[in-house]
Amino acid sequence: MFDLVSCQLRTDYLVEDKNTVLAFWSGSKVALKRNENGGMVYTVKTTDGGLTWTKEARVSRVVEPSEQKHDVALMPATVRVSPTKLVCCIRNLTAYPKKGWIECRVSLDNGQTWELASTPVGDEAGTTPPALSRLADGRLVLSYGYRKPINSPTSIRAKISDDGATWGEELILRTGGGDEDIGYTRQVVRPDGKIVTIYYWQEDEKAERDIAATIWMPPAQSKTMSHK
Repeated sequence: MFDLVSCQLRTDYLVEDKNTVLAFWSGSKVALKRNENGGMVYTVKTTDGGLTWTKEARVSRVVEPSEQKHDVALMPATVRVSPTKLVCCIRNLTAYPKKGWIECRVSLDNGQTWELASTPVGDEAGTTPPALSRLADGRLVLSYGYRKPINSPTSIRAKISDDGATWGEELILRTGGGDEDIGYTRQVVRPDGKIVTIYYWQEDEKAERDIAATIWMPPAQSKTMSHK
C-alpha cells in the first residue's frame, strides 16, 4: 500500500519485458465514504516478475479527498505510443457538486512525469470511466458511456485522436439507453481493424442490465457497426 490507506484497482498495465510491468492504480491517504476508494492515479512498477514493487509517479491531477469532500481521479486506461511516450485517460469525479469528466495525460519519459494533454470528455457526459486503444495506424480510440441526459436516451460514444491532445467529433456507437446506469466500456482491436467495444447496458429503467458489445470500424475505413 506504500503510504496509502485505500485503493481502487482497474485492470490497466503495460508489460515491458518478461520481468517488468508498469501498472496504474488509484489510491488515497484517507478512507472515503460509500466504499468509493481512490484519490489520485499512480504508477507502480516491478522489475523482478512481481516479487517487489515500487511506486513510481503520480499520473493524475492533484486531489485532496476527505470525508467532507469527495474528489477523486481513478479508473485509468493507458496505451503505449512509442518506447518513451505513454497516453493515459482518467475518470475524474466530484460529489459536491456532482460532476464527472475524462482527462487525457501524456508522458514523454516512459511514465516518470505526466502532463495534461486534453479533456476529451467534459461534464456533459456524466461520471463515466474510459477505455483507450491504439489502432494499427497509430490513432487512439477513446470510448465511454454518455450518462448525463437522464430524461432522454443514454448512449455509448467514442472519439478518435492522433496524439491525445486533439480529438475528432463524437461518434455514437449505440443509443437508446433507458437509464443512466450504463457504460464502463472495455475494448479490443481485432486483426481486421474492427473494434469490439464491450459495456453494460440497460434498455429500460425497469429492466435488468446486460453485457453488450458494439463491433465497429473506425470512420476513416467504414462507419458500419453492429450490436450483440
